Amino acid sequence: MAKTVCKAKKIGRAKKRGKASIEWRDEDGTPHYYCYGYVDRNTDELLDVCIECRDNVIFAQEDLEQSVKIGGKKLNDKFLKKINSCGVIKKAVKELQGYPEIEEDKCLGYSTTNDDEPIEKCKRCKFNSSYEQ
Repeated sequence: MAKTVCKAKKIGRAKKRGKASIEWRDEDGTPHYYCYGYVDRNTDELLDVCIECRDNVIFAQEDLEQSVKIGGKKLNDKFLKKINSCGVIKKAVKELQGYPEIEEDKCLGYSTTNDDEPIEKCKRCKFNSSYEQ
């Protein structure tokens, strides 16, 4: 959280950053900070800008699940960077569809509601389990 600029503050919807909270720690004890964000007084809901912010506490559980050991081993850094920068995943997370399943450092990707096969964009990704060179 400390590395990002508060968008609510930047656009004038808040006077200062939201209250910080340590939601979880890595195995080595590194804390992961999140922000509670700001509530719109008219609607009693989080500000839209806060809902979209990856530093909001609503994303803590997803981030924790992505960092957990899978199959008894930690996901490699290259894979984690790719997953966290993937446009398809960012869009799905923003639309509250969540992260794709991960098996043995391979992403299973997203599929349509009618099919189990990953969408074409996922199939072309070298981190996808169905990727063929």
